[in-house]
Amino acid sequence: MYSVDIINLCIKHYNENKNISTISYLLYVSKQTIYNWFYKYRYNFDNNIFIENINKSIKKQLNEDFLCEYVNSNIGCSLDNIAKTVNISKSTIYRILKRNNYSSKKIINKTIPYDIDKMINIRKEFSNNISDNEFLNCISIDESSFYVNDYKSKGYSKKGDKIYK
Repeated sequence: MYSVDIINLCIKHYNENKNISTISYLLYVSKQTIYNWFYKYRYNFDNNIFIENINKSIKKQLNEDFLCEYVNSNIGCSLDNIAKTVNISKSTIYRILKRNNYSSKKIINKTIPYDIDKMINIRKEFSNNISDNEFLNCISIDESSFYVNDYKSKGYSKKGDKIYK
């Protein structure tokens, strides 16, 4: 990473109407790096305003705190869900989560249609209210299907924790 002083020198030379090749030669920096700076700090280059400081560490720390808090409150969230909440690339999100001991793991899906006590009460009520004739004329169909892709298969959580959905 380049220091603020070199970027400020680049701004100074640019505003003295020196071409990119000359600036590159004077600062021992590639032309592509200068073009990247020009794209990133265009306002500074156009208005001859020097950069005071580039404090990425504060922004980085805020992103890390936010991502960790988001994953803690949304256990099992996917990388796509996380990327929608912040303006950071997925690879950066992955590195931040890995550095903070979060990992992607398989989600253990448990399908429970009712609470067990509620189901027992419904069965008792059914058996008490049905007559023998109604029971003998009853057709029972027990075909239920589950589409496997309805459920997410992977999600993020703290290392060592299992994800139950």
